[in-house]
Amino acid sequence: MNTQKQIRLLRLSLLDMAKLSQRAVDYAVKGYKLGSPEFCRFVHRGEHEIRELRRKINDHCRRLFIETNSLRHDPLGEDPYADTNHRFVLSTLRISTALQAASTAAAEIAHHTLLSLDNVRFPGSPTLDKFCRLVNRLMSLCIVALFKEEVSHAEAVLQNRELACIFENPSVRHRRDELPISGNLKQIAAQVNEIAGAIIYWLEGTECVLESPTSAV
Repeated sequence: MNTQKQIRLLRLSLLDMAKLSQRAVDYAVKGYKLGSPEFCRFVHRGEHEIRELRRKINDHCRRLFIETNSLRHDPLGEDPYADTNHRFVLSTLRISTALQAASTAAAEIAHHTLLSLDNVRFPGSPTLDKFCRLVNRLMSLCIVALFKEEVSHAEAVLQNRELACIFENPSVRHRRDELPISGNLKQIAAQVNEIAGAIIYWLEGTECVLESPTSAV
């Protein structure tokens, strides 16, 4: 199988994982905001498939890393996509790691929401509601950037100051029952930034953090 075909298959697996992870985040946020046990249970749909896709992606990337890296340094090589393909492999590892972490955080939000439904449920604070909407919107924007391969969407995520204001504002306090939700929303927000940075590195060649695919879990 030639390199370009392998890259296409890898991209399809990554897009499948992205759709499932974004859906999990969306369901988790809606489950919390609406107090809906149905949405919370929907979060767990696709968990097994996400794990399998991550394993498949890691296997593909390890093989492609060696191949694309050798093509980049081959003095006789004439592959015009060698550098882009290599960056895509490295970025895919970063993105798939972040997607799985975001999915795990979404599952935690759903879990704590279901627990709260068994007790007296208080309305969510306006700040946390805003946090939910913002995280969900930025996650969706990352997925659009990934599908359309458009840097502008990823840049919009990294340039957004609303999340930073929520994180850095010392006056923001959450009730004790909201802490697990806000903590996992922060986890998702961190992964959203990682995804956006990895997309920019893939498409423009900047902001690489991962040096070797051997660190993938």
